[in-house]
Formats: sequence, structure tokens, C-alpha cells
Amino acid sequence: MDWIEEKMEDFRRWLKNLSICKALLMYLVLAILAAAATAFVTVSVLTDWSRMIYEHHAADMPNAWHAIENADLKRMLFFQKLAVVLPFLYLSIAVLASAVLFWHKRLKKPFLILKNSASFIREDNLDFKTEYDSRDEMGEHCRSFEDMRQELVRGKEEMWKLIEEQREINAAFAHDLRTPLTVLRGYSDFLYRYIPEGKISADKLTGTLKLMSEHIQRLESYSYTMKGIRSFEELEPLKVEMETGRLASRIWETTEALNRIGDMEICFEFASGSEEYHSSASSWREAGKWLLQIIYVDENLILEVVENLLSNAIRYARKRVNLLLKIKESEEMLYLYVSDDGPGFTGEELQKAAQPYFHGVSPGMEEENTHFGIGLHISRILCKKHGGTLSLANSIDGGALVSVSFSYRKS
Repeated sequence: MDWIEEKMEDFRRWLKNLSICKALLMYLVLAILAAAATAFVTVSVLTDWSRMIYEHHAADMPNAWHAIENADLKRMLFFQKLAVVLPFLYLSIAVLASAVLFWHKRLKKPFLILKNSASFIREDNLDFKTEYDSRDEMGEHCRSFEDMRQELVRGKEEMWKLIEEQREINAAFAHDLRTPLTVLRGYSDFLYRYIPEGKISADKLTGTLKLMSEHIQRLESYSYTMKGIRSFEELEPLKVEMETGRLASRIWETTEALNRIGDMEICFEFASGSEEYHSSASSWREAGKWLLQIIYVDENLILEVVENLLSNAIRYARKRVNLLLKIKESEEMLYLYVSDDGPGFTGEELQKAAQPYFHGVSPGMEEENTHFGIGLHISRILCKKHGGTLSLANSIDGGALVSVSFSYRKS
């Protein structure tokens, strides 16, 4: 029995996978054979009945046709007519039944699947699957429909990805303009305050204007870069040869401009090995050889990260922000540590603060002032692009501590 059932299942599977044309022909052939067999049996029975009537009367008289009663004669003629009509009726019923059976077995289910799928797509609902287990033309149509659905899903995902990337670019552009504009405001306030009093020498004025011009040029370069890319994934660092002193000087200029605003004390230090130097002219001279070391970095990218971290630190600090720039020659890496004396990160913020558009609420901070997320997220991407990382922690003295690293290898 198992062998018979297995063979029957194989036959049903074979029949199900036949093409529409062959399957229809198979249904018609089986229907015609069934009609022919039924007609043959019916005609045989009717013929036997007619012969029985004739033989019944033939037993009484030699000439049976004259002896057949009128009722029996009518019955025999009726049987003969049935023998002619019934085969055509059987054939018609068989063809109609095969058509109905063919519709229910081979066409109804795939047509219903395609109809429902089209309805889902019309309602902009792509959360479905077009599945029909057959290798015939209808199965092929269902698979083509499923391919189309998946292509629509990919297209929609790509569209949402582009929208999200554009949103991220726009948010980053707006976010990253704040600190450079604050720096420029610090310089302009400085000049506005002291030029009328005659407290600024010509050299100091020229130097300040030069710094402001450099920041404006960097903003222009940044705007051009942001205009030319669709996402941060397309951004690639442009490393150039420079001395560590130049990079430290650019970071120091940013902190000095922010210090002039007077809202927050920002202290910048840099170190090589165990030697640390503070952001003063004498310390810079003491640094000596360290400041002349050649590195290969994207200055604008690193300054972008510095300004992002400063922006977040200033927002949450109470009175003081510390920056420490370290170099590790054995690893060919630059490390920057930014800490503040604010409330620090909560447990959730340590896990999620660098995720895009995460809005956390630090202890003691009003909800409307919590904006970090995009800045740290951008910084993490830029660090990764420059061969480094970003990590979050709370310092032992309290407050948040963000550490970033950059590779200064030539390639």
C-alpha cells in the first residue's frame, strides 16, 4: 500500500507540474475516455434490454415483430434513441466537468493568490509573499509576481535609506555649523570689545582676522563636501602630511575662541608618552620635538570631531571642559580625550548615546536641552573612516568622558 500511495503521490505531483496546455489536454482526454466508457456501458445495457424484449416475444411467435405489443415497441424505440443521445450528453457533461475541475484544481488558487497580491500592492502593503508550489505557467507567474514584490521592497527600502541618509546629512550639517559659528562669534566679540578701546595690537588684529579667515575657509570646504555626498558612507578622509604642532595649534585656536565667550573654561593639553603640556605658549615651546613630528591626517575631519565633542561637552558641563591630545608612536595613533564636570552619562546613555537621533535625559538636565546623539553618531563614523574608534565612559571624578582615536599612518 505504501508503494501504491507513493506512486499516486508522484503521479499527482507530475500532473500538478504539467504545463497549462498539457494539463488541460490531459483533463479533456480523461474526460472523453470516461464519457466513452460510460456511453459504451450505457449503450450495451440499452441494447441488452431491447434484445430481451424482442427475445421475449420471439419465444411465442416466429415473426416476433408482429407479436411485439405497442408498449414494448415504444420502449425499444426509446432505448434506441437513448443509445444515440446519451453518448453526446455524457461527452458534454464530461467536458464541462473537466473544465470545472481544471479551474478548481489548476487555476482558481493561483488566480486568487495573484488577485490578493495585486490588492496588497494597490494598498501599498508589501508585507506578504506570493507563493504557489507548481512549476507550470501559473507558478511561474506567481514567482515573477514575488520577484516584483521583492524588487518593490528593495526599492522602497533604498528610498527610505536615501531619505534617512539625507536627513542625517542635513542634521549633521546643521549640527556641525554650531561650533564653528560659535568660534567665529567669539573672535568677532573679542574684536568688537577691544578694538574700540585700542587694546589690540596690529599683529594681534591681523592674527585674529587670519584665524577667522581660516575658519571661514574650512566652513566653505565643509559645505562643498556635504553638498557633494549623499551619505557619510561616501565620505573618505583626505590625509595630508603635517606636523603635530599644526594640529594641536588648530585645536587650541578653537578652545581659545570658545574661552573668550566666557561661558565655560576649556583647558587643552597635549602629551607624548608620559610628558604632558598645557595650552600655553611656554608649554608649546617646551614640547619641542613632539610638535615637529610628521603625521598624516585629515585635519578638517579631526577638527569636525573635536568641535562635535566640544559642543556636547559644553552643553552638559557646569564650569569646565578638559581636552587631552595624546600620540602613541608605537601604534601610530592619535588619541583625544574630552571630559566635563557635568552629570555624566546614565547607563542607557552609555549604551545608546552614539546611536543616531538618540535623545537621552541626563540627571539634572531638562528634557528639551538633550540633543546629543547626532553629534556623537557623526563623530563615531568619522573616527571609523580615519581608522579609529569612539568610546563613552564616566570619569572617576564625575562627569562624562569621551575618547576618540585616529590613525596617522600615511595610508
